[in-house]
Amino acid sequence: MPAAYALNKAVTPTKTQTFVSVGYHASEVLGKYTNGAASVADPSAIVQRYV
Repeated sequence: MPAAYALNKAVTPTKTQTFVSVGYHASEVLGKYTNGAASVADPSAIVQRYV
């Protein structure tokens, strides 16, 4: 969970739980498309190079 989101006092515990749950499920779905490939060590460098 991003620190800015975690430190935001306006976010209720229920919304935080929903955020974590959605992130977990999104990770599971996206993991099905990796075909066992390792994660990128520095994703920001890959994105910068692409852009």
